[in-house]
Amino acid sequence: MPDEPPAQPGPRTAVPRAELLAAFHGVTPIDPDRLRADVDAHVDQNPFTEVTYRPQTQAGSTLNK
Repeated sequence: MPDEPPAQPGPRTAVPRAELLAAFHGVTPIDPDRLRADVDAHVDQNPFTEVTYRPQTQAGSTLNK
């Protein structure tokens, strides 16, 4: 029977608190009012806006056609 490679561990389901805090150390806090203004300026959040769906073709995207 051939040698099998060792089993690979699956994805982590939790991150240790200390590792998470270290990853975000020194990050500037988010200003919620500025975030909302940025989102509102770039994203149409009206759920009643009509959206036209154009599926991709096999040759690529139809967005620039």
